[in-house]
Amino acid sequence: MQSFFIGPNDAGQRLDKYLQKLLKQAPQSMIQKSLRKKNIVLNDQKAEGAVKTKQGDVVKIYMTDQTIATFRGNDKTNDSTKISPQHIVFQNNQMSLKSKFKEAFPVSVIYFDQHIMVLNKPKGLLSQKASCGDVCLIDYVEQFAKEKRILSEIEAETFSPGICNRLDRNTSGCVLAGLSLPALQILNEKMKKHEIKKYYACFVKGHVTCPLHIVSNWKKKEQNNLVTLSHIRCIAMDEVVPSLLDTNSNEKQIETKLWPMSYQNGETFLRVELLTGKTHQIRATMQALGYPLVGEQKYQTKVSKQNECISLSCEPKSQMLHSWILQLPDLPQPLQHLSNKTFEAPLPNVFLERLKSLDAKRG
Repeated sequence: MQSFFIGPNDAGQRLDKYLQKLLKQAPQSMIQKSLRKKNIVLNDQKAEGAVKTKQGDVVKIYMTDQTIATFRGNDKTNDSTKISPQHIVFQNNQMSLKSKFKEAFPVSVIYFDQHIMVLNKPKGLLSQKASCGDVCLIDYVEQFAKEKRILSEIEAETFSPGICNRLDRNTSGCVLAGLSLPALQILNEKMKKHEIKKYYACFVKGHVTCPLHIVSNWKKKEQNNLVTLSHIRCIAMDEVVPSLLDTNSNEKQIETKLWPMSYQNGETFLRVELLTGKTHQIRATMQALGYPLVGEQKYQTKVSKQNECISLSCEPKSQMLHSWILQLPDLPQPLQHLSNKTFEAPLPNVFLERLKSLDAKRG
Protein backbone atom coordinates (compact mmCIF):
# COMPACT_ATOMS: atom_id res chain seq x y z
CA MET A 1 0.00 0.00 0.00
CA GLN A 2 1.13 3.53 -0.77
CA SER A 3 -0.35 6.89 0.23
CA PHE A 4 -0.44 10.03 -1.93
CA PHE A 5 -1.25 13.46 -0.53
CA ILE A 6 -3.25 15.95 -2.59
CA GLY A 7 -1.38 19.25 -2.77
CA PRO A 8 -2.51 22.61 -4.21
CA ASN A 9 -1.56 21.59 -7.76
CA ASP A 10 -3.77 18.49 -7.62
CA ALA A 11 -6.79 19.94 -5.81
CA GLY A 12 -10.05 20.69 -7.57
CA GLN A 13 -9.95 17.92 -10.18
CA ARG A 14 -11.84 14.66 -10.53
CA LEU A 15 -10.32 11.78 -8.60
CA ASP A 16 -10.23 9.52 -11.67
CA LYS A 17 -8.42 12.22 -13.69
CA TYR A 18 -5.83 12.55 -10.94
CA LEU A 19 -5.36 8.77 -10.86
CA GLN A 20 -4.99 8.60 -14.66
CA LYS A 21 -2.09 11.06 -14.42
CA LEU A 22 -0.55 9.34 -11.40
CA LEU A 23 -0.94 5.81 -12.79
CA LYS A 24 -0.35 6.79 -16.40
CA GLN A 25 0.37 3.21 -17.56
CA ALA A 26 -2.79 1.79 -15.99
CA PRO A 27 -5.91 1.16 -18.13
CA GLN A 28 -8.80 3.42 -17.25
CA SER A 29 -11.00 0.37 -16.72
CA MET A 30 -8.57 -0.93 -14.09
CA ILE A 31 -8.68 2.39 -12.22
CA GLN A 32 -12.50 2.36 -12.19
CA LYS A 33 -12.54 -1.27 -11.02
CA SER A 34 -10.02 -0.50 -8.23
CA LEU A 35 -12.27 2.33 -7.01
CA ARG A 36 -15.31 0.03 -6.98
CA LYS A 37 -13.39 -2.75 -5.16
CA LYS A 38 -11.89 -0.25 -2.66
CA ASN A 39 -8.35 -1.07 -3.79
CA ILE A 40 -8.07 2.71 -4.17
CA VAL A 41 -9.71 4.84 -1.49
CA LEU A 42 -9.96 8.54 -0.68
CA ASN A 43 -9.49 9.52 2.97
CA ASP A 44 -10.01 5.82 3.88
CA GLN A 45 -13.44 5.85 2.26
CA LYS A 46 -14.78 4.37 -0.96
CA ALA A 47 -15.06 7.15 -3.55
CA GLU A 48 -16.52 7.63 -7.01
CA GLY A 49 -14.22 8.73 -9.82
CA ALA A 50 -16.24 11.93 -10.26
CA VAL A 51 -15.47 13.17 -6.72
CA LYS A 52 -13.40 16.39 -6.72
CA THR A 53 -10.14 16.28 -4.81
CA LYS A 54 -9.31 18.82 -2.08
CA GLN A 55 -5.98 19.95 -0.71
CA GLY A 56 -5.04 17.71 2.21
CA ASP A 57 -6.91 14.65 0.88
CA VAL A 58 -5.09 11.32 1.10
CA VAL A 59 -5.36 8.74 -1.68
CA LYS A 60 -4.39 5.21 -0.67
CA ILE A 61 -3.61 2.56 -3.27
CA TYR A 62 -3.71 -1.04 -2.04
CA MET A 63 -1.34 -2.66 -4.52
CA THR A 64 2.20 -3.96 -4.31
CA ASP A 65 5.04 -1.47 -4.66
CA GLN A 66 6.09 -3.27 -7.85
CA THR A 67 2.61 -2.90 -9.38
CA ILE A 68 2.35 0.76 -8.46
CA ALA A 69 5.82 1.45 -9.87
CA THR A 70 4.86 -0.25 -13.13
CA PHE A 71 1.62 1.71 -13.47
CA ARG A 72 3.47 4.98 -12.70
CA GLY A 73 6.06 4.19 -15.36
CA ASN A 74 8.86 3.90 -12.77
CA ASP A 75 9.52 0.16 -13.03
CA LYS A 76 13.30 -0.30 -13.38
CA THR A 77 13.13 -4.07 -13.70
CA ASN A 78 11.75 -4.16 -17.25
CA ASP A 79 14.03 -5.51 -19.97
CA SER A 80 15.59 -2.51 -21.75
CA THR A 81 14.95 -4.22 -25.08
CA LYS A 82 11.26 -3.53 -24.55
CA ILE A 83 11.81 0.25 -24.53
CA SER A 84 10.81 1.78 -27.84
CA PRO A 85 13.34 3.74 -29.94
CA GLN A 86 11.08 6.79 -29.61
CA HIS A 87 11.37 6.59 -25.82
CA ILE A 88 15.16 6.40 -26.02
CA VAL A 89 15.22 9.50 -28.27
CA PHE A 90 13.00 11.33 -25.78
CA GLN A 91 15.29 10.42 -22.90
CA ASN A 92 18.32 11.65 -24.83
CA ASN A 93 16.52 14.90 -25.59
CA GLN A 94 15.79 15.39 -21.90
CA MET A 95 19.38 14.63 -20.92
CA SER A 96 20.73 17.28 -23.29
CA LEU A 97 17.91 19.77 -22.78
CA LYS A 98 19.93 22.20 -20.69
CA SER A 99 22.74 22.42 -23.23
CA LYS A 100 20.26 22.80 -26.11
CA PHE A 101 18.63 25.83 -24.49
CA LYS A 102 21.97 27.36 -23.53
CA GLU A 103 23.47 27.04 -27.00
CA ALA A 104 20.60 27.22 -29.49
CA PHE A 105 17.76 28.93 -27.62
CA PRO A 106 19.00 31.39 -24.99
CA VAL A 107 15.79 31.86 -22.98
CA SER A 108 15.94 34.62 -20.37
CA VAL A 109 13.75 34.75 -17.26
CA ILE A 110 12.19 38.15 -16.61
CA TYR A 111 10.44 37.18 -13.36
CA PHE A 112 9.51 34.10 -11.36
CA ASP A 113 8.07 33.05 -8.01
CA GLN A 114 6.41 29.86 -6.79
CA HIS A 115 3.29 30.54 -8.88
CA ILE A 116 4.23 32.26 -12.14
CA MET A 117 7.08 32.79 -14.54
CA VAL A 118 7.60 35.46 -17.22
CA LEU A 119 10.07 34.56 -19.94
CA ASN A 120 11.63 36.24 -22.95
CA LYS A 121 11.23 33.64 -25.70
CA PRO A 122 13.85 33.81 -28.44
CA LYS A 123 12.89 33.70 -32.09
CA GLY A 124 12.98 30.17 -33.52
CA LEU A 125 11.83 28.34 -30.37
CA LEU A 126 8.44 26.61 -30.36
CA SER A 127 6.06 27.53 -27.54
CA GLN A 128 4.85 23.93 -27.40
CA LYS A 129 5.76 20.72 -29.18
CA ALA A 130 4.61 20.16 -32.75
CA SER A 131 6.06 16.62 -32.85
CA CYS A 132 7.63 14.14 -30.43
CA GLY A 133 11.30 15.13 -30.81
CA ASP A 134 10.78 18.91 -30.62
CA VAL A 135 12.38 21.10 -27.99
CA CYS A 136 9.95 23.77 -26.81
CA LEU A 137 9.47 26.50 -24.22
CA ILE A 138 7.33 24.23 -22.04
CA ASP A 139 10.38 21.94 -21.63
CA TYR A 140 12.38 24.90 -20.32
CA VAL A 141 9.61 25.92 -17.90
CA GLU A 142 9.31 22.39 -16.47
CA GLN A 143 13.07 22.02 -16.13
CA PHE A 144 13.36 25.44 -14.44
CA ALA A 145 10.55 24.65 -11.97
CA LYS A 146 12.27 21.39 -10.97
CA GLU A 147 15.73 22.96 -10.65
CA LYS A 148 14.35 25.73 -8.41
CA ARG A 149 12.39 23.12 -6.43
CA ILE A 150 9.13 24.85 -7.20
CA LEU A 151 7.85 21.55 -8.56
CA SER A 152 8.92 18.20 -7.13
CA GLU A 153 9.36 15.05 -9.22
CA ILE A 154 6.25 13.56 -7.61
CA GLU A 155 4.16 16.70 -8.29
CA ALA A 156 5.39 16.68 -11.89
CA GLU A 157 3.74 13.30 -12.41
CA THR A 158 0.24 14.76 -11.96
CA PHE A 159 0.69 18.45 -12.80
CA SER A 160 2.49 20.19 -15.67
CA PRO A 161 3.16 23.95 -15.78
CA GLY A 162 1.57 25.70 -18.74
CA ILE A 163 1.99 28.83 -20.81
CA CYS A 164 -0.88 31.31 -21.08
CA ASN A 165 0.01 33.23 -24.26
CA ARG A 166 1.46 31.06 -27.01
CA LEU A 167 3.70 32.80 -29.55
CA ASP A 168 4.51 31.68 -33.08
CA ARG A 169 7.92 30.03 -33.53
CA ASN A 170 9.46 33.14 -35.11
CA THR A 171 7.83 35.66 -32.77
CA SER A 172 10.00 36.59 -29.80
CA GLY A 173 9.23 38.17 -26.45
CA CYS A 174 7.12 37.98 -23.29
CA VAL A 175 5.48 34.67 -22.42
CA LEU A 176 3.51 34.16 -19.22
CA ALA A 177 3.58 30.72 -17.57
CA GLY A 178 1.72 29.28 -14.58
CA LEU A 179 3.82 27.14 -12.23
CA SER A 180 0.95 26.12 -9.95
CA LEU A 181 -2.58 24.96 -10.70
CA PRO A 182 -4.30 27.93 -8.97
CA ALA A 183 -2.07 30.39 -10.85
CA LEU A 184 -2.64 28.66 -14.18
CA GLN A 185 -6.41 28.67 -13.69
CA ILE A 186 -6.48 32.37 -12.75
CA LEU A 187 -4.19 33.50 -15.58
CA ASN A 188 -6.02 31.46 -18.22
CA GLU A 189 -9.33 32.93 -17.07
CA LYS A 190 -7.91 36.47 -17.24
CA MET A 191 -6.55 35.76 -20.72
CA LYS A 192 -9.92 34.41 -21.83
CA LYS A 193 -11.63 37.58 -20.61
CA HIS A 194 -8.94 39.77 -22.28
CA GLU A 195 -8.05 41.39 -18.96
CA ILE A 196 -4.28 40.95 -19.41
CA LYS A 197 -2.95 43.72 -21.65
CA LYS A 198 -0.58 42.59 -24.41
CA TYR A 199 1.57 45.00 -26.39
CA TYR A 200 3.73 44.02 -29.36
CA ALA A 201 6.42 45.77 -31.40
CA CYS A 202 6.72 45.24 -35.15
CA PHE A 203 8.00 46.69 -38.40
CA VAL A 204 5.59 46.99 -41.32
CA LYS A 205 6.02 48.02 -44.94
CA GLY A 206 4.46 51.35 -45.78
CA HIS A 207 3.73 54.56 -43.92
CA VAL A 208 1.17 54.27 -41.13
CA THR A 209 0.45 57.91 -40.35
CA CYS A 210 -1.93 57.78 -37.38
CA PRO A 211 -3.18 55.51 -34.59
CA LEU A 212 -5.72 52.93 -35.71
CA HIS A 213 -8.38 50.85 -33.99
CA ILE A 214 -9.24 47.89 -36.20
CA VAL A 215 -12.12 45.46 -35.78
CA SER A 216 -12.75 42.49 -38.05
CA ASN A 217 -14.16 39.00 -38.26
CA TRP A 218 -11.55 36.23 -37.97
CA LYS A 219 -11.68 32.69 -39.35
CA LYS A 220 -8.97 30.02 -39.33
CA LYS A 221 -8.55 27.31 -41.94
CA GLU A 222 -7.20 24.29 -40.10
CA GLN A 223 -6.05 22.56 -43.30
CA ASN A 224 -3.28 25.09 -43.99
CA ASN A 225 -3.17 27.03 -40.70
CA LEU A 226 -4.09 30.23 -42.54
CA VAL A 227 -6.32 33.00 -41.22
CA THR A 228 -8.83 34.98 -43.26
CA LEU A 229 -10.43 38.27 -42.19
CA SER A 230 -13.72 39.87 -43.25
CA HIS A 231 -15.77 42.96 -42.35
CA ILE A 232 -12.58 44.92 -41.63
CA ARG A 233 -13.27 48.41 -40.33
CA CYS A 234 -11.41 51.19 -38.56
CA ILE A 235 -13.22 52.92 -35.71
CA ALA A 236 -12.40 55.65 -33.17
CA MET A 237 -9.78 54.65 -30.59
CA ASP A 238 -12.28 54.87 -27.71
CA GLU A 239 -15.34 53.65 -29.61
CA VAL A 240 -17.38 50.72 -28.29
CA VAL A 241 -16.94 47.83 -30.69
CA PRO A 242 -20.04 46.86 -32.71
CA SER A 243 -20.49 43.19 -33.55
CA LEU A 244 -21.11 42.12 -37.13
CA LEU A 245 -20.85 38.41 -36.44
CA ASP A 246 -23.27 36.02 -38.06
CA THR A 247 -24.51 33.84 -35.22
CA ASN A 248 -24.56 30.85 -37.57
CA SER A 249 -20.90 31.18 -38.64
CA ASN A 250 -17.74 29.93 -36.94
CA GLU A 251 -16.07 33.33 -37.19
CA LYS A 252 -14.72 35.23 -34.19
CA GLN A 253 -14.50 38.99 -33.77
CA ILE A 254 -11.00 40.37 -33.22
CA GLU A 255 -9.85 43.81 -32.12
CA THR A 256 -6.45 45.46 -32.55
CA LYS A 257 -5.05 48.91 -31.75
CA LEU A 258 -1.80 50.28 -33.16
CA TRP A 259 0.35 53.38 -32.80
CA PRO A 260 3.09 54.44 -35.24
CA MET A 261 6.33 55.09 -33.32
CA SER A 262 8.62 56.05 -36.22
CA TYR A 263 8.84 55.99 -40.01
CA GLN A 264 11.79 56.00 -42.37
CA ASN A 265 12.65 54.64 -45.81
CA GLY A 266 9.35 52.92 -46.45
CA GLU A 267 8.91 51.18 -43.09
CA THR A 268 6.90 52.04 -39.97
CA PHE A 269 7.82 50.87 -36.48
CA LEU A 270 4.57 50.14 -34.59
CA ARG A 271 3.38 49.50 -31.07
CA VAL A 272 0.38 47.18 -31.25
CA GLU A 273 -2.15 46.23 -28.57
CA LEU A 274 -4.04 42.95 -28.89
CA LEU A 275 -7.45 43.45 -27.31
CA THR A 276 -8.28 39.90 -28.33
CA GLY A 277 -5.78 37.14 -28.97
CA LYS A 278 -6.24 34.91 -31.99
CA THR A 279 -3.79 32.99 -34.17
CA HIS A 280 -1.83 35.30 -36.53
CA GLN A 281 -4.03 38.24 -35.51
CA ILE A 282 -1.41 40.96 -36.02
CA ARG A 283 0.11 39.34 -39.11
CA ALA A 284 -3.22 38.86 -40.90
CA THR A 285 -4.58 42.28 -39.84
CA MET A 286 -1.58 44.23 -41.09
CA GLN A 287 -1.58 42.31 -44.39
CA ALA A 288 -5.29 43.01 -44.85
CA LEU A 289 -4.69 46.73 -44.23
CA GLY A 290 -1.96 46.80 -46.88
CA TYR A 291 0.91 47.12 -44.39
CA PRO A 292 2.43 43.61 -44.21
CA LEU A 293 5.01 42.86 -41.57
CA VAL A 294 8.61 43.17 -42.68
CA GLY A 295 9.89 39.62 -43.23
CA GLU A 296 6.37 38.16 -43.48
CA GLN A 297 6.37 34.86 -45.39
CA LYS A 298 2.92 33.41 -44.75
CA TYR A 299 0.80 36.47 -45.55
CA GLN A 300 2.59 38.25 -48.39
CA THR A 301 0.37 38.20 -51.47
CA LYS A 302 -0.41 41.26 -53.64
CA VAL A 303 1.80 43.77 -51.89
CA SER A 304 1.42 47.20 -53.47
CA LYS A 305 4.52 48.81 -54.94
CA GLN A 306 4.51 51.76 -52.58
CA ASN A 307 4.77 49.34 -49.64
CA GLU A 308 7.78 47.44 -50.98
CA CYS A 309 10.80 47.03 -48.67
CA ILE A 310 13.67 49.48 -49.14
CA SER A 311 15.70 46.61 -50.67
CA LEU A 312 15.41 42.86 -50.96
CA SER A 313 18.86 42.46 -49.44
CA CYS A 314 17.66 43.77 -46.07
CA GLU A 315 14.51 41.64 -45.96
CA PRO A 316 14.53 39.27 -42.94
CA LYS A 317 13.51 35.65 -43.44
CA SER A 318 10.72 35.80 -40.86
CA GLN A 319 8.28 38.33 -39.45
CA MET A 320 9.65 41.24 -37.39
CA LEU A 321 7.24 40.78 -34.48
CA HIS A 322 8.01 40.90 -30.76
CA SER A 323 5.80 40.42 -27.68
CA TRP A 324 6.95 43.56 -25.89
CA ILE A 325 4.90 44.20 -22.73
CA LEU A 326 2.45 42.27 -20.54
CA GLN A 327 0.36 44.14 -17.97
CA LEU A 328 -1.54 42.14 -15.36
CA PRO A 329 -4.93 43.23 -13.94
CA ASP A 330 -6.13 43.02 -10.34
CA LEU A 331 -5.59 39.42 -9.27
CA PRO A 332 -6.96 37.30 -6.41
CA GLN A 333 -4.88 35.17 -4.06
CA PRO A 334 -2.41 33.57 -4.44
CA LEU A 335 -1.46 36.14 -7.11
CA GLN A 336 -2.58 39.32 -5.37
CA HIS A 337 1.02 40.51 -5.00
CA LEU A 338 1.24 40.70 -8.81
CA SER A 339 -1.83 42.90 -9.31
CA ASN A 340 -1.23 45.60 -11.96
CA LYS A 341 2.39 44.55 -12.45
CA THR A 342 3.99 45.23 -15.85
CA PHE A 343 6.63 43.01 -17.45
CA GLU A 344 8.74 43.99 -20.45
CA ALA A 345 10.90 41.94 -22.81
CA PRO A 346 13.57 44.31 -24.21
CA LEU A 347 13.56 44.75 -27.96
CA PRO A 348 15.85 42.19 -29.64
CA ASN A 349 19.13 43.37 -31.12
CA VAL A 350 17.78 42.84 -34.62
CA PHE A 351 15.06 45.43 -33.86
CA LEU A 352 17.52 47.92 -32.38
CA GLU A 353 19.87 47.48 -35.32
CA ARG A 354 17.03 48.01 -37.80
CA LEU A 355 15.91 51.17 -36.00
CA LYS A 356 19.47 52.45 -36.10
CA SER A 357 20.01 51.52 -39.74
CA LEU A 358 16.77 53.22 -40.77
CA ASP A 359 17.81 56.30 -38.79
CA ALA A 360 14.33 56.22 -37.26
CA LYS A 361 13.07 59.12 -35.17
CA ARG A 362 10.63 58.08 -32.47
CA GLY A 363 7.52 59.98 -31.73
